[in-house]
Amino acid sequence: MDYDTGVGQTGVCSSSFVMCRAVDERVVNRRRVLQAVAGLGASGLAGCIGGRPTEPGDTHSGTPRETSSAMPPHTPGEPATSFVVTSRRCGNQVNDATVSFGDGTVTVEGTTWGSDACTTGRLDAVTLEGGTLTVAVATERVAPDDQACAQCISEIHYTATVAVSPPPDEVVVTHDGETVATARP
Repeated sequence: MDYDTGVGQTGVCSSSFVMCRAVDERVVNRRRVLQAVAGLGASGLAGCIGGRPTEPGDTHSGTPRETSSAMPPHTPGEPATSFVVTSRRCGNQVNDATVSFGDGTVTVEGTTWGSDACTTGRLDAVTLEGGTLTVAVATERVAPDDQACAQCISEIHYTATVAVSPPPDEVVVTHDGETVATARP
């Protein structure tokens, strides 16, 4: 049984139920509009959150991407180095690194951060001066300036391997100019 409440509401009562409820037609229409807007907003963001990588071999899924050749020929003062971004994903402002010493190599595994999902890490410089090996990692945007990116703090995990023998007296790791780790063999 339907009845008009006189204030833009339609009441619905059922003889099998003791309850009657009023449904405001304006609320129903507002819900339909909000559902339509939410659907359009989600489809508009589909390319920002997922989609194709910005560089060949670059993914947000944790697949490693080689950003420099493995142990290329080098000049004095710049040891042979490989650098791999192992993953990029939304996370926290993390700035840390661990250093390990192997047979003729120093390995740095670290995490730096970027201001959005289009930021990645790169090896800025590797120098060996006076017994101190410095591994400098920088962050950079990999998408064009006019491309929209997911707005999140991006955690960037990387591994840098440096061929150096004998081992240095000290290893210093920097992220965008800030020292984040110092280690001795």
